[in-house]
Amino acid sequence: MKVLAIAWNNVRRMLRERSNIFFVFIFPLALILLIGAQFGGGVDPVVGLYLADDGRLAAAIADAVEAEETLDVIRFENEEALATAVEHGGAQAGLFLPAGMDETAEAGEQVEMGFVTRPDGFGPQIQSVVGAAISEVMAPVTAAQFAMDKTGASFDEALTTAQEQVSAAPGLSTEVTTIGEALFPSTLGRFDLGASSQLVLFVFLTALAGSASLILSRQLGISRRMLS
Repeated sequence: MKVLAIAWNNVRRMLRERSNIFFVFIFPLALILLIGAQFGGGVDPVVGLYLADDGRLAAAIADAVEAEETLDVIRFENEEALATAVEHGGAQAGLFLPAGMDETAEAGEQVEMGFVTRPDGFGPQIQSVVGAAISEVMAPVTAAQFAMDKTGASFDEALTTAQEQVSAAPGLSTEVTTIGEALFPSTLGRFDLGASSQLVLFVFLTALAGSASLILSRQLGISRRMLS
């Protein structure tokens, strides 16, 4: 019983220090919450979108990007607001659709679009998703330019025909199969992975905060009397 009484007194001495209460109880929960919200699953990246005009191609690309289920798309009124949002972290990436895209494509020239992202985010992954959506829209444009040169038809007529042919073509399906046991279960939440890795850190911090009481017990001679 004396051992339990001494241990309880050590716990009381530790909790009297307000800094220990912060590092043992408040700081671990706050850090796990922050890491889980920042890097946990279940959060789609935000992509900013700016359309310089409401042309046919720009509208089609915007609809294709917004249809991506893995992206949250926000439209901006001007380029400066979009660039500022990406710079300050309000959006992970930004897509700029310039004016005159229809005229550029009709002239047989290459259509250029702008894409910006933060260097510390998921820029390459977002770029691949956005690029796939753009390629799906621009594939009929290349076919329309070829048909326009060979047949002399108007660009709008050739583009409409190319889009109809693409829609009628059979699509491709992808099947993903997991062989063996998955590394992480499908029910893993956004806080589960981070909490388990932070547990070791905060066990160390709690032991560090409690060690002050053990050192004090040794300085007061309590440890020697317990051993005797």
